[in-house]
Amino acid sequence: MTEILSTRVRTVAIALVVCLAAVTATTAVGTAAAQTDADEAAFEPNDTFENATRLEPGNYTGLNVTENDLDVYAVELSEGESLSAGIDFSHARGDLDLFLLGPNGSTLRAGVSETDGENVSAVAPEAGTYYLVVAGFRGASGPYDLRVSTTGTGPSPAAGEFEPNDDFETATPVEAGNYTGLNVTENDLDVYAVELAAGDALSAEIDFSHARGDLELLLVGPERTILQVSTSVTDGETISHLAGTNGTYYLVVYGYLDGTGPYDLSIGVSSGEDGAPPAEPSPTETPNEETPTPDSPIQTSETAADETPSPSDPERDRLGWERGYWANESLDVETGDGLSEAERRALVARSMARVEAIREREFERPVEFDVVSRAAYAANRSRDSFQRIVGSRYYNQVYEATFIVDEETDAYDAVTGGQSAAVGGFYAVGSDRFVLVVEDPDDPNVDEGILVHELTHALQDQTGLLDSAFRLPTPSSDARTGLLGLVEGDANYVMARYDARCANGTWECLPRDASASVGGDGDESAGEADGPDGVNLGVYLTGYQPYSDGPALVAALRERGGWDAVDAAYDSPPVSTEQTIHPERYPDERPASLDRREPTDGEWQRFTTDTIGEAWLYSMFWYQDREYDIPVVDSEQVLSPDAGDYDTYNYTSAPSEGWANDRISLYANGDASGYVWVTAWDSEDDARQFAEAYRRVLEGHGGESVGDGTWRIPEEDPYGDAFRVVRDDQTVTVVNGPDVDALSAIAPDVEQESSDEGEDGDNGDTDEPESATVP
Repeated sequence: MTEILSTRVRTVAIALVVCLAAVTATTAVGTAAAQTDADEAAFEPNDTFENATRLEPGNYTGLNVTENDLDVYAVELSEGESLSAGIDFSHARGDLDLFLLGPNGSTLRAGVSETDGENVSAVAPEAGTYYLVVAGFRGASGPYDLRVSTTGTGPSPAAGEFEPNDDFETATPVEAGNYTGLNVTENDLDVYAVELAAGDALSAEIDFSHARGDLELLLVGPERTILQVSTSVTDGETISHLAGTNGTYYLVVYGYLDGTGPYDLSIGVSSGEDGAPPAEPSPTETPNEETPTPDSPIQTSETAADETPSPSDPERDRLGWERGYWANESLDVETGDGLSEAERRALVARSMARVEAIREREFERPVEFDVVSRAAYAANRSRDSFQRIVGSRYYNQVYEATFIVDEETDAYDAVTGGQSAAVGGFYAVGSDRFVLVVEDPDDPNVDEGILVHELTHALQDQTGLLDSAFRLPTPSSDARTGLLGLVEGDANYVMARYDARCANGTWECLPRDASASVGGDGDESAGEADGPDGVNLGVYLTGYQPYSDGPALVAALRERGGWDAVDAAYDSPPVSTEQTIHPERYPDERPASLDRREPTDGEWQRFTTDTIGEAWLYSMFWYQDREYDIPVVDSEQVLSPDAGDYDTYNYTSAPSEGWANDRISLYANGDASGYVWVTAWDSEDDARQFAEAYRRVLEGHGGESVGDGTWRIPEEDPYGDAFRVVRDDQTVTVVNGPDVDALSAIAPDVEQESSDEGEDGDNGDTDEPESATVP
């Protein structure tokens, strides 16, 4: 319950404002390993740091909080020492809360549930006096028992012992255990290397003070692709993962928006035969009438023209009502001068009610939001050193391979720049909180449509849909984008239904902010002569596909079986962008099998593989006409959606529609780079169309055939490289390197067996192969 947690923490902090330099805990109580019936009067007064009751480990019974009272206890801890504390009481008699504060008065942990007890624990980041505070929520009172225990210090490296460890090459090797006294400084990140065998279960956790600095935890696999992310707004981050292969895995700790501060790291590893697979944690309709909820006071027809007067609040929470507001209520909100706190609460509550009315699912907890300036968001994205380390080499090679970002441009900057310019908000999974990206956070122009979109993500989170969708790691970029087609498509579909009700007068809505977008809005930008300033439209189009085609998939699912069919899809989400571009192919048409073969020995080393999918192939061909006047496909076609009313862009083209699978293997030799890209197709004709279109791209960039299926784009061209293009039945393989000799070094077994140059190139039957060999 984020709202309650933040309110309670703020209250306690205000009540305990003192000059810490002058604080001394004056009342001492001896060790009480079996103490009972403590003399409550002997502990009072203990409602400030200055008169806190000093405690040592033990059990203290017969304590009591009176109305509007605080009980403050002081515990001395050494650096790295662990403290655990708990209170037992009757929640029905009075809701009590327990807080742990550090030597500087900042809140480290908070126990604020609605049970008959609260517990807090932490590892001391520094030596000093720590404070346990017992307080009644909203003036509650009542008796309680207190338990306090401490354990010795864990391994604590000397200052700087692990540094430098800010990239993969200098990662600190660690084993299972607890590591205390660690620290992230400004613009720093800490990388730790853990050796795992296939089947090993890894769990990792960092403990820190969110108030002091928001730290994040990521897990990167042996191929240096991100496997898990933990980016909540709490005082800790946790990751668990079942290793699929032997190798070195990397834990990365870094600060969000320049966050810094001390932290403790705990690592657990259990062997494959000992442990069960851990749960994988997850930092985005047809025009018929809605099905009314029985006895619901809200209108559900999208043809209604008038507001229905809202009845009084229900006795208990109802679908279409949230925190005092029905979905069809009017709000007295002035948007010209920003939103007051009261207006903000009212707008969120009504928007939650509207999401419930459309999505026919009930929120379980309140949801809050923050705002951040677009400039600050962009600055953080551009200087995110960890993402740059992981992403630059991958982005540069894949976007160059698809002729979207040339060798002279940093693809990482192109990707993050586009996201920063287009994003309207983001939801932090597991936090019941999202962030809106606005131009001026001091005077935010809140777009209610984006609010509805992000609240849909919160509803997905609270009802367990995201847990279902993200329970297993996605094996490739294409699979991840396919999954996002369902997740983001659901949210954009709900937003579209909301917009329709606003447009036809069913609901009274705030004016839409033309400058705002979700995942990149601007339905016309891809066809304009000039796109948004600084945005590479090829990169934009690859990233926008889930938001464009996902709503059409959700509409098709809902037409098949209502919202139940949409919910069921989260248990078996789309596995490719093919399934979201063509909803009729979900769930039956899956990618063809591709055999993986180990890379050859030599100076060229493969560092990762990926599947980029049909949407990315379409974006490649579209961008050639849009940016380079290479007419492989008509770039205006993108503005003619082909999947129904909820489709935004058309991602279908002749040379990409027959996609059956692909895998691109990226290689490096010092600063030189190359790749082997194998594509499988539904038919031999589809494979031929792709090969011919790809050769037209090479020609358009000045490429010339040098024989045997090999092409050379001049070095002075931004895409200057050597290429080998081989079609074999329903498979097309592209090998890339800086020169012709490098092609054979990277993939010596990929030679010209058949060619489509100047002939049909038929060389066998047209049956779809069961598998294709991938170098």
